[in-house]
Amino acid sequence: MSARRYLAWNMLDAAARYDERREQGNFQANMREILEDPLEHISDNNFIKEYRLDKEAFEDLCDLLRNHTNLKSTQRVSLKAKVLCALLCYAHGSYQRVSGKALHISQEPLSDYLEEVTTALNHPNILKKFIKFPTTKQERDSIKQSFFNKYKIPGVIGCIDGSHFKIFTPRKEEEHMYFCRKNYHSMNVQVM
Repeated sequence: MSARRYLAWNMLDAAARYDERREQGNFQANMREILEDPLEHISDNNFIKEYRLDKEAFEDLCDLLRNHTNLKSTQRVSLKAKVLCALLCYAHGSYQRVSGKALHISQEPLSDYLEEVTTALNHPNILKKFIKFPTTKQERDSIKQSFFNKYKIPGVIGCIDGSHFKIFTPRKEEEHMYFCRKNYHSMNVQVM
């Protein structure tokens, strides 16, 4: 079962329970019921496909954000649920409204979760753990030399992972070389 289907099914079930409690006067529905921990219910492969990292990396990321930033669970939604919502948006590059519909969450709370998680990921404690810039001329020169020795490209002190940029459909004989996993024609560009 895919992550989105599981979450959608879980949310529909929670919504039904919510309606029942509302009719009975018990209005205490919360997001924990809606976004239960899907790690048990999603295969490892589907989790990677949906969120672009494995379950262990997800758990590590949640622990890191919990311990080193201001991102916290609330009574209504867990830290894990916030991170899952944000990862879904990051992984698929879709608009919040589209991701929200897939998760049965309105755009406004999804936007809040996305902002909270993005802010947490940009916290200095997180950035300095994963992004390191050479600060001295000696460090920069050493990196340039190592990069040149390995790849024969001069003057490089760092790289950023590639990104797909949409392009017009190429000529028929080349079309297959530009069709990406996101089902459109693109050029994979790497920044140095």
